[in-house]
Amino acid sequence: MRAGGNRALHHRRAIAAPLLGWCACVALGGSLVGCFTGAEGRQPQADRLYYPTGLRVSPGLTTLYVANSNFDLQFAGGSVQALNLRLIRDDVRPIVETLASGASRSEACAAAGRSGNLDPWLNPGPCSYFSVQPYIESYAFIGAFASGLLLTHDPDGPRARLFVPVRGDPSITYFEVDDDRGADGSVSPSFRLDCLKGADGYCGSGHRVGQDPNHSLRGIQLPPDPYGIAGSADGTGIVSAHQTQSAASLLYNDWAAAPELAYFVGDLPAGPTDVAAIPEPAMAAVARESAAAAGRTFDYRPGFVLTFLGAAEVDLLRYVTDEGAVPPRPFLTRVGSVPVSTNASAFDSRGIAIVDDIEAAIIMRL
Repeated sequence: MRAGGNRALHHRRAIAAPLLGWCACVALGGSLVGCFTGAEGRQPQADRLYYPTGLRVSPGLTTLYVANSNFDLQFAGGSVQALNLRLIRDDVRPIVETLASGASRSEACAAAGRSGNLDPWLNPGPCSYFSVQPYIESYAFIGAFASGLLLTHDPDGPRARLFVPVRGDPSITYFEVDDDRGADGSVSPSFRLDCLKGADGYCGSGHRVGQDPNHSLRGIQLPPDPYGIAGSADGTGIVSAHQTQSAASLLYNDWAAAPELAYFVGDLPAGPTDVAAIPEPAMAAVARESAAAAGRTFDYRPGFVLTFLGAAEVDLLRYVTDEGAVPPRPFLTRVGSVPVSTNASAFDSRGIAIVDDIEAAIIMRL
């Protein structure tokens, strides 16, 4: 059996089976007060930001994607929106230009039709806020507790996808979006958010990856509580941390088909929280080109680093494409860890970022 096969079977029995029918529940005062699956309750409001947890800008800088989490459970789910960045810049530009000319804040705000900010502690900025409604070009509703947002691009075409870890389903909900960069260097926004949205505004079940084991490469379900999310450089490997499950999952994003849950690795330290992709080193690109010139393949395994709430360490995971198998069944391996000792306990890590520019890294250190 290929590497990963026995582990996948073990994880399927240990974690996936109890997940049937799971939904996000909230405990107050020791009692369960409700489950939130998007089927009942007040419909989310599409014309506002509501506990946003993820922001991504399109590669052509025309669109701002926002994931809203609905953390206080006022509605039956969250939402994802596509905002028009050109309109936002047009409205904000008078403030910036007027301030740059040496004018006062009140004059700058008046130039944009705004009043001065009377509550800078709660609403940072020199002027009163803008309503977000005029900038929202498209939207769709998702489950509650979205915990992030990932934008990936097809290296061989104009396609792009958004991935949102949704803790209330649980699922990794994905959207088909457009790469707004034209082949001729032009930029053309479309604001597309395609997730087979139904008449109720919610994304279709086919776009909630990990819920149906029949749509999984190994017949497994997504572990509960997906949190952080990151993708490989080519967008085919999507890794998510699972905060309450000591696990990390792998989605295989085939650009010619729908993404599928491929694998998850368990028995990690307590509280996996955030994950970041390691940029491919330059020497890997050189080795790949040399191997191609010699008629050989170069097996580079993209890396991801994982942080934890309950462990003072950073773990390294490798994404194995398993391309030599028929059919290929990608998997993750945990290949090492390093301790974190930057403060008294070094526990409760909340996030991680990787800087691949040595000059930027030096500046950050200074």
